[in-house]
Amino acid sequence: MLPAIDAHIPIFIRNTFNPEGGGTRIFETNERTVERKSIIAGFSTVENVAIVNVEGTGMIGVSGITQQIFTVLNNTAVPVKMVAQCSSEHSICFAVDAGDAAAAKRSLDEAFSREIAQGHIHAVTIIEDMSIVAAVGDGMAHTHGVAGRFFNALGNARINIVAIAQGCDERNISTVVSAQDTERALRAIHSSFLLSEITVSVGIIFGDADVAPVTGRAGGALSTARSSRGLPAGAGDFDADSHIGMALLTLLLERRKWLQTRFESDIRVRGIMTKSHMLLSDEPLKSPQQAMEAMAGASDFEQFADHIRTDQLPHSLIVDCSNDPAIASRHAAWLREGIHVVTANIAALAGSIDDYDQIRNERKTGESYYGFETAIGGGVPVLSVLKPLLHGGDSINYIEGCLSSTLSYIFGRLSPKDTGSTGVRFSEALEEARAQGLMETDPMDDILGKDSTQKLVVLGRELGLALTENDVVVEPAIPLRNDEGKGASRVDWSVYDDAMAERAAAAAARGNVLRYVCRLEEHGTAAVALKEVDSNSDVGQLDGGNIGACFYTHRYTHKPLVVQGPLGSPRATASGLLGDILRLVAELGGRDRGPRQLRRTPSMETLRDHVSPPMPPMPSTIYEGAAEPTP
Repeated sequence: MLPAIDAHIPIFIRNTFNPEGGGTRIFETNERTVERKSIIAGFSTVENVAIVNVEGTGMIGVSGITQQIFTVLNNTAVPVKMVAQCSSEHSICFAVDAGDAAAAKRSLDEAFSREIAQGHIHAVTIIEDMSIVAAVGDGMAHTHGVAGRFFNALGNARINIVAIAQGCDERNISTVVSAQDTERALRAIHSSFLLSEITVSVGIIFGDADVAPVTGRAGGALSTARSSRGLPAGAGDFDADSHIGMALLTLLLERRKWLQTRFESDIRVRGIMTKSHMLLSDEPLKSPQQAMEAMAGASDFEQFADHIRTDQLPHSLIVDCSNDPAIASRHAAWLREGIHVVTANIAALAGSIDDYDQIRNERKTGESYYGFETAIGGGVPVLSVLKPLLHGGDSINYIEGCLSSTLSYIFGRLSPKDTGSTGVRFSEALEEARAQGLMETDPMDDILGKDSTQKLVVLGRELGLALTENDVVVEPAIPLRNDEGKGASRVDWSVYDDAMAERAAAAAARGNVLRYVCRLEEHGTAAVALKEVDSNSDVGQLDGGNIGACFYTHRYTHKPLVVQGPLGSPRATASGLLGDILRLVAELGGRDRGPRQLRRTPSMETLRDHVSPPMPPMPSTIYEGAAEPTP
C-alpha cells in the first residue's frame, strides 16, 4: 500500500464473490468523507485475542518497566496488537494472539521473577477469549462526541469493555470485549453511527383473549384442534381486529420495511408465546398466519427469554400483551437481564409497593427501557400528556375522568349525553360492550371497579404517591348482591335493569348523566364511583367506549387539560404499543428521519388552480364613527 499512498493513488478493495458491490476505498484526503458527512468509515474486529496484564504498586513511577516488558516480548517473538495503560501506572495490559499468550506470560514471569518475589509486581495474568473491536474513520479527528457515542452504544447493548486504546491522531478507537459479545458489539456500534439499522430482537407474549376460540368463525375439526392447543380458532381466518397480541404481530410485520426506512430500525419478531405454546425462530417471522400455525412447542419463559436475548443482536425486547399477574411478576427480572419490556399488562405497576419498587429501581438504575403507556390508556396517550406537565414544573391539583372503556360504553348507552333521549337497558348495554370486545377477561374487574382502581393507583404512583388499592375508596358500578361478585357467569344482569334505569332517568331530569368517575387529588385522596355529572362537562361528554382524563393543575386551574378518546380496538392498542417500541428505538439512538419526500395530491392541485375572488377593500374605519387613523 505504501507506494500507492506515496503516489496519491486511491486503493479499492472489492469482494471477489460480489464484484458489483461498491467495496472499500482507501484514499489520502478526507474530502470524500466530508461530502458524505460520515464520521466513521467502518468498523473492524480482531478475534482469537488474549489480554496479558502486568500489575503492581512497585511499577508506579519506576522508569524502564515498559521498555523491559516489550523487550521481553520482542525476544519471545510475540507481536502486540494493542496496548493500554492507565495514568496511575499501576498496570499495563496488551493484546496478543491467543496462541502467544502462554509464551508471553512465561517469559514475563521469568524476566520479573525477582520483582514478583519482592511484591513490586503482583502478578502477570491472562484474560482469554477476547476480541478487539475498532472504529476507524478520517472524520473522527477533531469531531466532538465520537467516543461518547461509541461507548454509549456498547453500554446500551450491555457489553462490558475490558480495555481501551486510542491514538492521538483520533482516527481509531479500539476496545477489547469478550469474544461472545463481538457480533453484538459490531451491530450496536454500526447502528449507533447509522451505518446500519438499530436491530431489536422482539418476543410477543399473547393475552388470554388472543388464544380464545373466535366465536362464529371457521369451525370444524381444525378449529377444535387449534383450540385444544390454546391457539385461535379459524386457522385460515386470521383475525387481527379481535386481539391485541395478534394485532401487534400483524402491525410489526406489515410495517417492518417502513420502520427500516423512517427510523432506520430493524424490529425483528423472533418469538411468540401463549400460556401453553410458543414459537421460537432464528429468522424474523414473516406471516402472522404461518407463525400461529407453526406454534407447537410448550411454553417455557426461561427458554423464551434466552432466545430473545441473543448474542447475535445488540438489543432485545419482550412485549407483554397479557393481563396475567404471573407474567407481570417477571418484568423486573427481564429488566435486570438487559431485556427491554413494553407492556399493556398493568399488574406489576398496580400490585404491591414492593413489586412496583422493583420496576421503579430498574427504571432508575438499570439500562433497560420499560414502556407502559398502553397499560393506562390503551391507544389514548394519558401518560404522554401527564409526564410533560410534571417535567415542565407544573403540579397536579387533582385528576378526574373515566378510565374504563367498558363502563364508559355501558353508561353512555344507559345514560346518553343527550338527556332528552332514552337509554338502553343496563343488561343490553353490557352485552353490547362484551360483543365489541371492550370488557376485561373477567367482567367483574370492570363492574367492581378493579380496572379503574388499578389505573388510578398507577397514576398516583407516577405522581410520587405510595398509593395502593386499599387506599382507594371504591364503589361498584352497580349495587351487587351479597352472593354475587365472585363470578360473572352466575350473574343475571337483567335484575339490575329497572334500578339503573330509574337512576338514569332521575339524573336526566336534572340535566345530568351517570358516569363511572375516577378522582385522584394531589394529597393522595382517591376514589372511583358511579356519579351523576353535568351532561355538558368533560366527563359527561364521554360515551361510546371513550375514556378521558382531566388534569387540573396549578397552570390549568379553571379549565383542565383534557385527553380523551376511545381506549381503542386491539389495532389501536397495538399502535400504542408500537409507539412505546419507537420510544425505545429513540433511546437507543434511532431518529425519525421524516418522510422520504413530500408529495402533492390531486386535491391540492385543484385548490391551487382555483381562482379565488378578489378580497373586498378594507374599510377605512373599524367602528362606526371612529376617527380616521393618524398616519
